[in-house]
Amino acid sequence: MCIAAGFISDDDDDNLLRSAAYETIGELINAAPVDCRPCIDAFVPKFLERLQATFSPDFDKEQQNQLQTALCCTLENSLNVLGAEYRPYINPTIQLLFSIFQSKTNTVHEEALSLFGALIQRMLLCASLHACK
Repeated sequence: MCIAAGFISDDDDDNLLRSAAYETIGELINAAPVDCRPCIDAFVPKFLERLQATFSPDFDKEQQNQLQTALCCTLENSLNVLGAEYRPYINPTIQLLFSIFQSKTNTVHEEALSLFGALIQRMLLCASLHACK
């Protein structure tokens, strides 16, 4: 995962490469063994920061759409792997999703809704099992 993370830099002008790197990280997260969870957990705040940064006026709409889509998928993969360990990130994730929903970009809404559904499912599971205390 650290190799793919190296492709993501703030000074990189190639947004397709950046989006592909997030997709690669998402696949690595899905395939990660259980002992990699601390590493995945350490990356989630950075993914959230990067998603927040996409609301900057520095991004054009195409860049914003590509990165938001890739980051929503990466966060959903992280949620699915971390399970109850994702709990500290639920509120910041929901706040960012509401910002995405306020935009008029339907292409990102699909991925954002998928992440939102996964969050709701995780919260319901945790509530029913009392695993998220």
